[in-house]
Amino acid sequence: LVFDFGGGTFDAAVLSAEERVMKVVDTEGDNFLGGKNLDYAIVDHLLIPSLERQNSRKFYPIMSDEKRREQLRTALKLQAEDAKIALSTGGSVKIYQEDLLGPDSDVELDIELSLAEMETVIKPIFQKAIDLTKKLLRRNRLDRGGLTQIVLVGGPTQMQTLRQMLLDQLGVK
Repeated sequence: LVFDFGGGTFDAAVLSAEERVMKVVDTEGDNFLGGKNLDYAIVDHLLIPSLERQNSRKFYPIMSDEKRREQLRTALKLQAEDAKIALSTGGSVKIYQEDLLGPDSDVELDIELSLAEMETVIKPIFQKAIDLTKKLLRRNRLDRGGLTQIVLVGGPTQMQTLRQMLLDQLGVK
């Protein structure tokens, strides 16, 4: 099984290898499922609520203005991506960013984010990919121990959370 969870798409492919020839047997995927979904889940469910608590007086006007809200989400996406990478092998990460909306914004983010907190928002996204993979394996009658190897492709596949979920649900390292 090739499990390719990239920045913007997810693909799974069952391959067979016979006499040194690799052949794609079947595929499954989602063109709108990938690392950016993880980033925005972190932004929407962890970073923005934290910002709201830290900057409550200044925050309502930003969130009620669609253009400024999207500007804030874009600025926070970079923070979320860095945090996701740091937490792919660690237990917690400190995030500090001042003037998120420019030098005059006076909106800052100061948070310690734990792996456990991040997992609460990213596991459902990873689960979608795993469910598609299980569908592919069932369709090819590989859901009862017929799978011998998983090749992981894409940055998010380096995350300990996803690797553990795959091991727990598919039973293959």
